[in-house]
Amino acid sequence: MKKILLISLFLILLITSGYVLTRRNEVVKDKTDTTNRSEIFSTNSKDTSPTKESPSQPYNKITVKDYSTLCKDDIVCKKYYAIWKSEQMFRSKYDEAYFNKHIVPESVEILKWNEGESFAIIYNITIDWATVKTSDGFIVKTNKGDKSYPAVKISRGEYLTEQEVKLAIDANAYNGSFTLFKPVERLLYKNQKDARKVISDRGLSQKFEVKEFNFIKGDISMKAYDSTDCSNNNLKRITLDLITGEINTTIDACLYT
Repeated sequence: MKKILLISLFLILLITSGYVLTRRNEVVKDKTDTTNRSEIFSTNSKDTSPTKESPSQPYNKITVKDYSTLCKDDIVCKKYYAIWKSEQMFRSKYDEAYFNKHIVPESVEILKWNEGESFAIIYNITIDWATVKTSDGFIVKTNKGDKSYPAVKISRGEYLTEQEVKLAIDANAYNGSFTLFKPVERLLYKNQKDARKVISDRGLSQKFEVKEFNFIKGDISMKAYDSTDCSNNNLKRITLDLITGEINTTIDACLYT
């Protein structure tokens, strides 16, 4: 009887071991497959990881050389992308080499809305170690019979020429917007750590967060917030010009953070 029990126990252990070994192989195979899939997705997807020097500024990296491919086969989009690029370089006074080095478009599209059609682009401008995510847009076609902005001499109900686009941009017509900035190569500070040190060394704040980078009067600036006095509803906003070193502070309500 003991012999039969021992044999039965041995068979159970043998079967169980085989099942466990099979499951281990399946798990290893599944992990390998998952790794392969993640490699495929990481190759095709946009990288939104923060930069080393600018952890608060994630931005998408696009590897294509001709950003007009973002328009795919949309001829209208390609036409106005070329106009936007030309106007961006002309108005901010830089050449194509600077554009290729510092400008990274994220998305481009033609938007249809109640006043007609507009060109819209979201893109990143990286100067040295700081990146500003911004957007531009302008009217490309009004609705037929449109009478808005009568002083702006553009075609109505037809796609605008390059000269007409310039007129619309100059007049800030149809909710258009255009980013203007100083195209420098280097910032006043070596990295974000040095820029942050300026704020603390001047006694403006010892505990703050860098929220974003943007352009103020064309200069790239770093915006920081100190919320240590929010118990009294006081939020300190600190803006540091990364080109001139000028600092401005304001106190606002914490409600608007």
